Amino acid sequence: MTRLARGHPGVALLLLTALGAAARFAALGTQSFGFDEAFTVTRVLPGGLQDMLERVARSESSPPGYYVLAKLWTSVLGDGEAAIRSLSALLGTLLVPVAWALGRRVAGPRAGVVAGLLVAVNPMLIYYAQEARTYSLLALLATLSVLLALRARDEPKARRVGLWACVSVAALFAHYFAAFVIFPAAVLLVIRARTPAVLAGVGGVGLVAVALLPLALRQSEDGRTDWISLISFPRRVGELPVKGMLGEYWFATPPAVLAVLAVPMVLAVALLALDRPRGRAIAPLLAVVAAALALPVATDAAALDVVNAKNMIAVLAPALVVVGAALASSRLGPAGPMAAIVLAVGWLALDVAVALDPGLQRNDFRGAAQALGPRDGPRAIVVPRGGSVPLEVYRPGVVGLASSAPVKEVVLLAPIARRRFVGADEPIPTTPQPPLPGFRLAQRTDADSYVLIRYVAPQAVVADPGPLLAARIGPPGVPAVYLER
Repeated sequence: MTRLARGHPGVALLLLTALGAAARFAALGTQSFGFDEAFTVTRVLPGGLQDMLERVARSESSPPGYYVLAKLWTSVLGDGEAAIRSLSALLGTLLVPVAWALGRRVAGPRAGVVAGLLVAVNPMLIYYAQEARTYSLLALLATLSVLLALRARDEPKARRVGLWACVSVAALFAHYFAAFVIFPAAVLLVIRARTPAVLAGVGGVGLVAVALLPLALRQSEDGRTDWISLISFPRRVGELPVKGMLGEYWFATPPAVLAVLAVPMVLAVALLALDRPRGRAIAPLLAVVAAALALPVATDAAALDVVNAKNMIAVLAPALVVVGAALASSRLGPAGPMAAIVLAVGWLALDVAVALDPGLQRNDFRGAAQALGPRDGPRAIVVPRGGSVPLEVYRPGVVGLASSAPVKEVVLLAPIARRRFVGADEPIPTTPQPPLPGFRLAQRTDADSYVLIRYVAPQAVVADPGPLLAARIGPPGVPAVYLER
């Protein structure tokens, strides 16, 4: 690894980027849209640009940066699963060379290779590089902002500061959480050099952040992020290192494997404590990472409920660069790179498992919609809120059932999660009695990620939404009732 990093850096970068691309683009369209992705496709992107920007303000909880890019992207490639996700996959692939450059800057060529390797196969970064949302863009721009801040800190020329400011503004337009990364980097920049260029750049970024506040306040008015507060603060904070290491499917990892993968992390922390020269080299980056982790946690502790793992993806790649730089220390000899390889192989195995096992993937609403099959008359479909918008994508003829209507079929649909190694599976819904008189059970399908129960009647029966809502299966919460004619 050392010989490749020093003798052929271009080859090393090319191989790492190819690995990152393969991990992100492989099986890009095999999983169906989740709720948020379907919301992007059906609620946010349609129509003109001005209409889209208004819908972002009215229905989203992040700035419009990603949606503008996605609208341009889908106007060329379309809005199918693979097409729209390919934007996030490309952005996630570009994160690999940025992490490589950041590692080289703080700790030399070998650190760049290790950092690039970890970022290329990290399960959390891959998951959101395969999702049609803003998180891959956030991770890329926040990490690039840190790299450019460290460059400008070492040599505060107007051009370098200006480039940092532009990327930082773009990161703020991707997601508000970018501010938690940009702010500590800006502080380090000002402490090192209070030149007119630095003050102007930092001031400009600050003005943009202030200008985005009215939009952020408007988006917070109707409680669209209240779901965060439903998860306890200790649990959300405790999930940060676990999901940062294992992604959204951390529960699918056997505890013994988790223990093995934790060894390189412990080794990296010990090295930072013992290797003072390496610690001093990494110190500015480590300070940014520590502050970017502490600031949102402190904000959350003030009862603002902002911390969740996917928002913290803004600081994940810089944190992995810190780990990579520590493991690349010459004081560890071959043990450091070997520990990094063990970690990378473990992550890659988890990535492959997720790609091959439907039980570890997003709920298969596309498969559920196909399992509905043709209908023999009007059909009512009862689905939890999390499956409502995906159902509209895969059964485009459905409409919300707001009042009584005759139906000949009633379908109860519920997603489930099989937790495998950690905790218990979500309870598999039992088959309830027919929700309306005259109906009988005709089908029950238990798939890897959903349960579908169908009732039929010999002739259409007038159905009221109330009894159908009461018959819902699956997770708690208010379901949706659709009518398909």
